[in-house]
Amino acid sequence: MQIVECIPDAIACQLDVMDHDSFYKYINQVDIVISLLPPSFHSTIANVCIEVFYVNDSMYKLHEAAKDCDITLLGEMGLDPGIGHFSFSFSFSFVLIMSLFI
Repeated sequence: MQIVECIPDAIACQLDVMDHDSFYKYINQVDIVISLLPPSFHSTIANVCIEVFYVNDSMYKLHEAAKDCDITLLGEMGLDPGIGHFSFSFSFSFVLIMSLFI
């Protein structure tokens, strides 16, 4: 690991993203993941980040139930204020507009 100059508390490291267990273990220790790898690695990195930061057993069960009912669940993403409120506002506006055409 190497401290990144001019960015407080940032540490650069070298990882083998194809070694799922060690990559998963390391990602569990950080708050932010920035990848500068080629696009062919994006889905591998994204899947591990989703496992670590988003999916737990209870949320996964809710996701499957929501899919069965054809609804979307949007949970807290830690990016408020903003994304959650915007998504609701956009969805609500869409419903209102569509109701005018029904």
